[in-house]
Amino acid sequence: MKIGIITWYFGANYGARAHSLALQEIVKELGHECEMINYSPRKTLLINLIMNLNCEKWKKHVILTLKCIIRCLKFVRQKKMFNETNKITCVDELNLMDFDCLIYGSDEIWKLDHPLCCDFYFGVGCCKRRFTYAVSSGQTSSYEKLTLERLNSLKEMSQISVRDEHTQKFIYNNLNIFPSIVLDPTLLYDFAKYEKPLKVKNNYILIYSFSFWNEYQDKICNYAQKQNLKIVSIGRYCKWADYSYDMASFQEWLGSFKNAKIVITDSFHGVVFAIKNCKEFILLGREDKKNKINDLLKLVDISK
Repeated sequence: MKIGIITWYFGANYGARAHSLALQEIVKELGHECEMINYSPRKTLLINLIMNLNCEKWKKHVILTLKCIIRCLKFVRQKKMFNETNKITCVDELNLMDFDCLIYGSDEIWKLDHPLCCDFYFGVGCCKRRFTYAVSSGQTSSYEKLTLERLNSLKEMSQISVRDEHTQKFIYNNLNIFPSIVLDPTLLYDFAKYEKPLKVKNNYILIYSFSFWNEYQDKICNYAQKQNLKIVSIGRYCKWADYSYDMASFQEWLGSFKNAKIVITDSFHGVVFAIKNCKEFILLGREDKKNKINDLLKLVDISK
């Protein structure tokens, strides 16, 4: 079969790149031809740039800001790892493509307040056979009501599966069905051939976060000193880390988990790759991540 995947694979962050690549490769391993549907909403590039400006008071830190932009541009160049269709701008162009079916997911493409969320990711107007895999609604309230167009489109899906209990409740409250909960594709795929270990030789504390964590600085530094461990920050500059790989490639991000002694993260995929690499980890939760992370820990039966 020829299968198209519709997700935010173009997102300039490590988790988006990981789950998109994993799903593409899994579909190919199952013997199908697979392509990523090259559709992106307006302002996608601007949103990617804004999300990559992860330094405090970025207007005052020109060098750090430039590094953030360089990291974003690296993500754009690394899209070569995907099999892409030609660029499309609307669902009518999608309908003209010769796919046997479409997979929507996996990502927070149903997070209603996300600036990239739109009818396209609910399949509105699509006339092809389609289903979802491991879609998430993020922190969208499970009682939020979908538009009639989106509801009718979801009713036409051949199958709906989601990534977490929160999204399952969201779908139940809208469609009165309980979709299956499935694993994020990153938990099903071996990334070994893409891993590029960091040059830090000894075991270290790996920090992968969307937050600055200055309030935890003393505790983390004191722990590192007692355990004789270096502190490595991946994907973000951290002034109190021993090493900051703020322009790390996707391959370096994958490899950074390999030799870590312990992982400290507030990220869903930070938790996923700590688990995949059998690492102890400390989770410092964020309100915009807690639903999917808590459901993941419950699913794999990790409490401590």
